[in-house]
Amino acid sequence: MKKFFIGILILFYCIPYSANADIDITSLGLGISPSALHNALVTEQFVFKEFTAKRIVAIKKSAIASREGTEFPQIIESTEIIAKMCAGKVYELKMRSLYGSDVKNLLMGRKQFYSYLEKNNALAKLIKTHKKEDNSQVVLKFQIDRNVSGGSVRGTENAQVAIGISKRLWRGSKQNKEPILEMTYVISNKWFCPE
Repeated sequence: MKKFFIGILILFYCIPYSANADIDITSLGLGISPSALHNALVTEQFVFKEFTAKRIVAIKKSAIASREGTEFPQIIESTEIIAKMCAGKVYELKMRSLYGSDVKNLLMGRKQFYSYLEKNNALAKLIKTHKKEDNSQVVLKFQIDRNVSGGSVRGTENAQVAIGISKRLWRGSKQNKEPILEMTYVISNKWFCPE
């Protein structure tokens, strides 16, 4: 019985941190077809909550060890991707991922995103802090001028990255909440969706 209890404690503290899903959002790319996005997300083991001509919502799930008095583990959405489409092409990608105490994946994901911005000569446009004094979220916004890159894509690509504390998940009990970090990335280019 003691070994079983120790096993449950190890699962409770390890699974949320090591099983968090993450994908390099910049590898998906804007301008791809919904079927290409679908295939890429299936390869990364995402499941789909919504799949319409205008929007795809895909999630990656992770298990959290059972709480006392429950038989099965709780399943959470550790990463959510929302894609918006127009004229059969993805013009906006938004990704939210949760991270526990091991933030190495968060830092590496952030580095991938910033490398993408650096490689594409992005210009910093805005730093925005949350209006509520007790909310720690900070949003950084960037722009990439695709007209000067010489490639087939045109327009202005907008990119943003935000880090904050998840409002939908925490560690510990309701009385003793320990925060979980949430990273949000958004890339969009209206050139793929002419009005």
